[in-house]
Amino acid sequence: MKILAYAFLKDEEPEITEFSDVDNDSWYAESVGKAYGCKIVNGISSNLFGTGESITRQDMAVMVYRAATYAGVVFEN
Repeated sequence: MKILAYAFLKDEEPEITEFSDVDNDSWYAESVGKAYGCKIVNGISSNLFGTGESITRQDMAVMVYRAATYAGVVFEN
């Protein structure tokens, strides 16, 4: 998440999230806030982000696609 936020969302303001597993003082909180605010990620429920959980390659591909599309990258077939 941190790499995606740095690569595609560095000028965005982070949104305050209500995820109980994301401490606002943690090293990743700003990246999660940016990605959540830009609709790159949704979390695993309305109050859990999934900190410390594994993700699939498919999950990562979706996040990369959303971040790149948000940043204006156009994909052609």
